[in-house]
Amino acid sequence: MLIATGAAILLLSLLFGLAYPRTKYASGFSEAKFREIRIGMSRDEVRKLLGEPLDVFGFAPDERLRYSRDEYGGPLDLGWHVRHLILSNDIVVLKLSAIDWWVPWDSPYNYKM
Repeated sequence: MLIATGAAILLLSLLFGLAYPRTKYASGFSEAKFREIRIGMSRDEVRKLLGEPLDVFGFAPDERLRYSRDEYGGPLDLGWHVRHLILSNDIVVLKLSAIDWWVPWDSPYNYKM
C-alpha cells in the first residue's frame, strides 16, 4: 500500500511538472520585486526596481510593459504567468499578475496563421 501511494504521488508530481505553466521573464525580474510595484509609481521607479521589460506595447501616453510572456513547453504546457504593467503618462495605472490557463485542445499553439 505504501509503495502504491508513493508511486501515485510520484506520478502526480511528474504530471504537474509537465503541465505547470512555462513562462519567460525579463532579465532581472523577480516576483518579490514585482510585488513592490505600486499604482502611481513612475516609469523610472519601475525600471530601477525591475529593469527593462521584455517589450513595450502601445504608444505614449498609454503603454504596456511586459515583464513576462508565454514560453511554449510542449503539449502539456497549460498556460503562463502574466506579469504586465499598464502605464499612462509614465505612471503605473494597472498591475497585471495572473495565470493565463488554457486546455490543450484550445491552446493558442493549435491555431495556424
